[in-house]
Amino acid sequence: ILSQEEVAQLIDAACTPFHRTILMTLYATGVRDAELTRLQVSDIDSRRMVIHIQGGKGRQDRDVMLSPVLLDQLRAHWRRLRKKSSTWLFPGNRWHTGARPIDTKTPRHACQYAARRAGILFRSTLITKGAPPKKH
Repeated sequence: ILSQEEVAQLIDAACTPFHRTILMTLYATGVRDAELTRLQVSDIDSRRMVIHIQGGKGRQDRDVMLSPVLLDQLRAHWRRLRKKSSTWLFPGNRWHTGARPIDTKTPRHACQYAARRAGILFRSTLITKGAPPKKH
């Protein structure tokens, strides 16, 4: 579990604004990687300030809170996209203009790259490097 300071460092260390938006969405909503990749533009409800998650764990739909900060970030993200997808909030391919969503590995890679840039080691990384896990 990261501290608030480490989360801020991680988000600030994102390689691109696209990755920054991914990291902010993951942190602010708690959605899983696969759920994030399947987010559609129509899932954002700025009037009710919720994001509708379709087909989550156990194929259950649910709503998660949408903070004003994340809404602003998502709007900026949308303005930056070269070609607006009619479906996907995070369209795939190199220039994010694809008709398909990003790959499910993209959120994990965004997090790994940002962590490396921020100098943050996750517990699993520490263990593989030989450090004993902390006992609480």
